[in-house]
Amino acid sequence: MREAQVVSSLSLARSIGGVGSILVLFSFVLSDGAALFVAGLILILIATNHLASVTKSREPKGNIQAAVALYAIGTIIAFIFVYRGFPSLIGSGLTGPLTSADPLAAFFARFAGTRIIGLFATWFFFVGASFYLKKTYDSIALSLSLDLFRTTGIVLLIGSVLLIVFGAGLVVLFLAATLQIAAFLSLEEGRVQ
Repeated sequence: MREAQVVSSLSLARSIGGVGSILVLFSFVLSDGAALFVAGLILILIATNHLASVTKSREPKGNIQAAVALYAIGTIIAFIFVYRGFPSLIGSGLTGPLTSADPLAAFFARFAGTRIIGLFATWFFFVGASFYLKKTYDSIALSLSLDLFRTTGIVLLIGSVLLIVFGAGLVVLFLAATLQIAAFLSLEEGRVQ
């Protein structure tokens, strides 16, 4: 009975984690990337919970929940302060800067700082989330003897740290998303120790 549950949990984690990882990968190239990113993270959370139940370890559950919470906070900050912009939320629009002598300078002085702070806050939360996701993948790699999860965690953490350098971080994160797909799809029955 226990082996049947393990096999079904591993195959379910493989399917759900694979689909979630593919959604995260698509979030890099499609215009609705944030929604796909969040949906993929939720599916990866579910898959990791299945893997934690197979390995009888509570550490991956707590780490993945912390990672998803930090990713969600970072995504919300990015949406509010960077993507949408602070002026549209407070209702002031662009009326204040247009009445000054140099409207462009007034606009940047008033709103660019908020966006830069939003970018740094988003980066901080993404690096923290990647750290917890790396810890999750390390414990899964140890339990299942599948080093591809450990490699995925390391590359993901490096990509998140390099995200502040826009192009380099995105390329490394794209590679990490691809490795994550391979890691979940390489789950096999009988790997549990």
